[in-house]
Amino acid sequence: MPYRDNSKYDRRKFLKATGVAGAGLLAGCTGNGDGDADPDPGDGDADPGDGDGDTDEPAAEYPVSDVEFTIPFGPGGGYDYYGRIVPEYLPQYIDGLDTVQPQNVEGAGGQIAIENMWNADDSPSDHWIINMVNFGLTQLTNDVEWDLREFTYFSQVAEEFRGVAVGADSGIEDWDDYVEAVQNEEINFASTGPGSGYVTVPGVIGELGGLYSARKVMDNQVIYDGRGEAVQGILADDAQVMSGSYFSILDFVESGDVNMIMVCTAEDEPPEQTPDAETFNTVDMDNAQEIIDMLATRRIYAGTPNLDDDVAEMAQEGYGAMLQDDDLLADAEESDRPIVPADGEETAEAVQGFIDNWAAREDLLRILEDLDDDVEISA
Repeated sequence: MPYRDNSKYDRRKFLKATGVAGAGLLAGCTGNGDGDADPDPGDGDADPGDGDGDTDEPAAEYPVSDVEFTIPFGPGGGYDYYGRIVPEYLPQYIDGLDTVQPQNVEGAGGQIAIENMWNADDSPSDHWIINMVNFGLTQLTNDVEWDLREFTYFSQVAEEFRGVAVGADSGIEDWDDYVEAVQNEEINFASTGPGSGYVTVPGVIGELGGLYSARKVMDNQVIYDGRGEAVQGILADDAQVMSGSYFSILDFVESGDVNMIMVCTAEDEPPEQTPDAETFNTVDMDNAQEIIDMLATRRIYAGTPNLDDDVAEMAQEGYGAMLQDDDLLADAEESDRPIVPADGEETAEAVQGFIDNWAAREDLLRILEDLDDDVEISA
């Protein structure tokens, strides 16, 4: 089939919020007479207020009272949701922080926001949410002035696995049918262009899983302006495959437009919302864990590069505590936006690992990003 360009679960039943390793409230004792000091001045056990250091220091306060929180995409969707819970909850967990002002900074696939944050070097007033996959691949395949590894990481807020679905009227009944159809180039992939999850997910699975060449995906993509148009293309049977975040696709599974045939996890069973789908374990997928690591969607709270260590620690502890707030967790559950946290250190390591893994797969990256041979891949 030719390359064409048409452009001009209820989650709570599967993902449940978990605690944050090492997260805690910023707290300080202020000598409130609760039993920390002996009130009897005559026994010599307590020395009130003589400045000799026996009284506890007040809690450190955040250096600014107001923070601007950048969301690199337009209103609506997961990044907007996770960004807009911050103003309501974060000030409760960082002493001295009064307000957080969210702002959607759209443009160039998030590049405007990234450049703004990079140039706001060592600013405690600027926080944001990061799309690790998109921004990491952009760094590897473009000449950019910023380095994703140099930002200050506060906490991961969510991590989502991927899925592969086919049109309900596509005639593809199961995973084996799908693999055979790709091998024979009998189906098209709904896409928003090279490098998008629509083609990255099936391309990585095919190449690393030893099932088919990623070029068979790229050569048979039908490009649409967005997800809405892509779904219409599936319904019209102009494209037969839709890939991406499991939960984003699940809405269309529940509407009957597509059938989920693969869930990109190492579980022995698929989520109960898609009981007929396969998992990497059920089909004995080669290189399963590497595929999972390369495709996992991490949403991350971060700050600017070179943020002061003490300021970074306050923010890390504040975000960590925020993500254990009972009201926030209930709201996220009700909104079908699971909280899957990780602390700042673990998150920074994940970003480094993601870039390293993709840099080691340069040939695959060139195919999926549709890069010319003279384009340099730089980690």
